Amino acid sequence: MGMEVIASGLKEMIAAMRLPQTQLPIFEGNSRREYWEFIRAFEQHIRMAAVPEEYKLQTLMQACAMPVRNTLQTCNYLDPREGYEKAMAILENRYGDRHQFVREIVEGILEGSLIKGEDEGGLKKFVNKLGSCILSLETIGRLQELNTVRSVDVLSRRLPERALMRYEDETYAHNKRYG
Repeated sequence: MGMEVIASGLKEMIAAMRLPQTQLPIFEGNSRREYWEFIRAFEQHIRMAAVPEEYKLQTLMQACAMPVRNTLQTCNYLDPREGYEKAMAILENRYGDRHQFVREIVEGILEGSLIKGEDEGGLKKFVNKLGSCILSLETIGRLQELNTVRSVDVLSRRLPERALMRYEDETYAHNKRYG
């Protein structure tokens, strides 16, 4: 064996030992949101690590629930690099449709009933859901899908009357100040 092969193997072993001992979420394959959250976590902890593709493939397989894992099983028979890339491609093709994901996020926040003035819990839930929606869209570079006149109008109409009045006052003052 050449010294380069040994050095490369040692680097991979050290990188694997340095990986954080965080638990990856299990990907069940239930929604696009779940897929994107899973992929984000996987990329942060495994995909970008300097470890062998075989390790990445095995970690990916272990982090998938059985129905999803079964669809990836044939990737184990390929060269580790090819198998890993094929498994990632299969997951993205089946669950990673960005356009559909954006549609689900935006429709999910726009649909909903009016929040009553005394429903503090409902307002907090709405704000949390809106924050999650914004963060998800920012992460994939598609915030503009929510930042439309129609979306802002629909969202503002769901607010309790006092909050809606305050929003309208602030909008008026902003438009007067900045045009």
